Amino acid sequence: MSQPEGRLLMFRLIGRARAERQRRARVEEQRRQQVIGLIVWLRRRYGGIGAGDVERVARCEGIATSYDEIFELLRTLPAHR
Repeated sequence: MSQPEGRLLMFRLIGRARAERQRRARVEEQRRQQVIGLIVWLRRRYGGIGAGDVERVARCEGIATSYDEIFELLRTLPAHR
């Protein structure tokens, strides 16, 4: 393999790795937005909710999340949202 071919291969691998990171970030953001949407919906429908309530509904809806993530979102999201 000549030096230009090696460089081209290196740039392709870097490009693929960057694309994979961007794809993972997009998927993570979509999942996070699903959890936020679920929290907003539950707040509107039931008023006061806890992290356990959101986790249980998320599990039923097939949204992968953790108690810690939900607790953090409940703590940081404005109540009027």
